Amino acid sequence: MPSINIVPANKCQDPPGPTFFSYTPNGKKLITAGGNGALRVFEHLSTDEPAIIDVSTEDHLALAARNDFFVVGSEDGSVTKYSLATNSMDEVLVRCSLPVRDVALSPDGQWCAVASECVYFLSTDETPH
Repeated sequence: MPSINIVPANKCQDPPGPTFFSYTPNGKKLITAGGNGALRVFEHLSTDEPAIIDVSTEDHLALAARNDFFVVGSEDGSVTKYSLATNSMDEVLVRCSLPVRDVALSPDGQWCAVASECVYFLSTDETPH
């Protein structure tokens, strides 16, 4: 059986409660979201502290990432897109009337599926399709 290397992060963590995380497809970054207004972007195997993106939403319930951006769904029904180049918010993709339960990105990153009171399919581009 092959051995598994375990590298402890020993870094600031989300508060108690559910925490959601996603690696970028290239494996270079790990993004976490939880019950507070801090989204954390870890560089894979780095000893540095994660980049922290302070946001106004809390109770994050879903997260999906591509190499250059990620989306987060929240209890307040919002789905927001964030840039990994600038570690800042790009845009709010949608505001649902009920909490977001899950988000998924298409393999090419062009579309975001959102599960809430119904299922939405949203373009992640700022240009209309």
